Amino acid sequence: MKKRILSIVLAVLMLVSVLPVPAMAATMDSPQTDTDAARKLSVSNATADNSVHIVKSVDEAGTALTLEAYATNTMTTVTTYEPLDIVLVLDVSGSMDNCINCDATWEDGQWSNGSQYCSNQPSYEYRQKGLAKNLNESAGTLYRVDRQGRYSEVYWCDGDHPWPLGHSAGWYYGLHDRVSDDTMLYEQVALPKTEHQHRIAALRTAVNAFIDSVANQKDSEGNAIANRISIVKFAGQKIKWTGSNEGNETYMDGWYTYNNSQVVKGLTVASTGKDALKNAVNELSARGATQADYGMQLAKSVLTRRTETKPNKSVVIMFTDGEPTSGNEFENKVASDAIAAAKDLKTGGTTVFTVGIFEGANPAADPGNDNTNKYMHAVSSNYPTAAYI
Repeated sequence: MKKRILSIVLAVLMLVSVLPVPAMAATMDSPQTDTDAARKLSVSNATADNSVHIVKSVDEAGTALTLEAYATNTMTTVTTYEPLDIVLVLDVSGSMDNCINCDATWEDGQWSNGSQYCSNQPSYEYRQKGLAKNLNESAGTLYRVDRQGRYSEVYWCDGDHPWPLGHSAGWYYGLHDRVSDDTMLYEQVALPKTEHQHRIAALRTAVNAFIDSVANQKDSEGNAIANRISIVKFAGQKIKWTGSNEGNETYMDGWYTYNNSQVVKGLTVASTGKDALKNAVNELSARGATQADYGMQLAKSVLTRRTETKPNKSVVIMFTDGEPTSGNEFENKVASDAIAAAKDLKTGGTTVFTVGIFEGANPAADPGNDNTNKYMHAVSSNYPTAAYI
């Protein structure tokens, strides 16, 4: 289920659009979808005699600006495309080695349930085969369901044997009770077993698909759009971004190795540098804490260090599988620092998304007193002025 949710969310994110959510608890400001974030604009101007009309519109994805000018029955359409700068902020904490399909953890090189498959999986399910009157013995082994939802096997009898009361061919159950013609019968179908998959592996697959999608975007003339992507990882100690010190470094603390939080790839034109971006993603491993504050601070550094006179519109997407912490439990300071960095980004015009691949992550629900969900909402552009948890 978690994997399916991640895939759905990423598919939505490929549109680079903002989805508003219901109001948060009273301690937070109300959610809002500002005009710039939603990227919806439509302005119409006309001359005094209504002979010339100009319509400007920006598509919901925020990537295409359409200008339409028309006089009488003649229309000319010119479309220009605006590239985006996208920073992917990726959780590489130790828990990202756990299974995305179930609750199994990865410990000392093996799964906690001692199997390559998730536990407590049904080995089969019942699927409709058809009405009894339309099926005969060639249908194989079939089942009926009673009012309590219990399935029991039925059997075919051709009626070719002595019977005091006489009976015809058909489906029967129990001692010899006839199944009515309009009863739906079911077959038992074996289900494939779900194998464990590391969350970090699922994230690599999803992010690489996202990179491909962004890299392949073209304008109306078939030219590649110069979207740029940066990769930031977060876990433990932060390495300050200088503008050129890309890396995927680790450090030792006692007997253990942890990921640094750092910029893995600076802003890279996706259409020409997608292989380098994907190679960087494929090299990521899971180890360390979940210091999302460092990740958001580094994303801010990547965007504030841009030197263009008129920088591209910017988007930050943060992926995480759990609570913001420097250890093992939710930490208000880590959460609040991440929210503060996100607020600076949002104030500067950046749209921020958060993607949670953990139980309870729900963008459509009022987070109430759930600190983790509340924090995920506050970091995102759903709450532009949120400053702390």
